[in-house]
Amino acid sequence: MQCWMNLVDGFERAVKEFQRLDGAAHFKQVSDFQYRISNPSMKIAVVVYADLAARTIRYSYEPQEKNFAVPEAGVLALREWRNSVQLYSADQRLNSEEARQLILEPLLFRALPMDLRKIGI
Repeated sequence: MQCWMNLVDGFERAVKEFQRLDGAAHFKQVSDFQYRISNPSMKIAVVVYADLAARTIRYSYEPQEKNFAVPEAGVLALREWRNSVQLYSADQRLNSEEARQLILEPLLFRALPMDLRKIGI
């Protein structure tokens, strides 16, 4: 559960920072385990939801306009490691910030100038 909350907190911080930089991103809680992050200027949204029973976090992208291509959906696995829960994409372990950036890249990071991408909002 802590791993999920860290990821959600990171999403919210990233959206607030993006908005501070005059971006038009939106962060919406759909349910306890589902959030929607959108960026109208990029014409894309992502829905992220945790299935704690299945030990997964799934994310899928939605176009904001018809006939607009979006990235493939993805899954992060939640695995026990040294008395904690870690995130994995395929077999690569990710920390919360890496997972957040992986999911938000098509929405927020492509819209930023290269020098701002490096600061990791």
